[in-house]
Amino acid sequence: MNEENVNEDSRELAECLRTSRIPPAYVCPRDLRPARKLLRRRNKYVKNRAELTGHSTCEVMAAGNQPLTISANSKERWREGIRSSFDNPLDSFTAEMELSIVERYDEIIMKMEQRIEKHARDFKQQDYRLLRTAPGIGKILALTILYETIDIERFPTVKDFISYSRLVCGTNESGGKDFGGKGRKMGNPYMKWAFMQAAILGKRADPKLNAYYERLERKKGKHTANAIIATKIARAVYFMLDRKTGFSVDQLIKGRR
Repeated sequence: MNEENVNEDSRELAECLRTSRIPPAYVCPRDLRPARKLLRRRNKYVKNRAELTGHSTCEVMAAGNQPLTISANSKERWREGIRSSFDNPLDSFTAEMELSIVERYDEIIMKMEQRIEKHARDFKQQDYRLLRTAPGIGKILALTILYETIDIERFPTVKDFISYSRLVCGTNESGGKDFGGKGRKMGNPYMKWAFMQAAILGKRADPKLNAYYERLERKKGKHTANAIIATKIARAVYFMLDRKTGFSVDQLIKGRR
């Protein structure tokens, strides 16, 4: 880049700032950043644990055994199934090492959750209680949404909130032609994760929401149905926080996408 281009770019940026064409960025308050960082790190560890458990389960299948399932109530049975699936001593050793890491992740994640809940006990309690009325939004998801949102008033419209949550992407059109999606990585990935998790857990917890999901799945497929539910939950959360009202599954189903 030559000096002339640098000067031209500088003038253009200065003009954008002068005319407010560049919106100001939001800066999270300093005293809230440590809790938000801890929530994000906890999310990373949960993903690492899921990757390890998935790899261990795949290794069992590769050894010619029946696939194992894992849940909160079957962790010990899953571990015993992993340990008894390999004849080769080295395979058994590798599996045992991965199990040790998974168990250590369990301990660390539990400690992190306890510390987060203790620290955030007095943070936006009214909003926290409102979020907990939504099926699928537990303690950690509620705190994630609150600490990533901070202040609902910084979003002028529900569309801004949904866009920030990375649940919609931009368009790339010219002359009436669509050249494919654009900006799929724009927005907050932690908010997207929270609402996608809320969609998955919510349909398990609420029969009406599950029935609605099944109708969507038949028409649009599994992934699109989950995305629609997540977007609707995000829309509901925006109005819950903005109007200080509880969750209504009937309004979620009747409301437009």
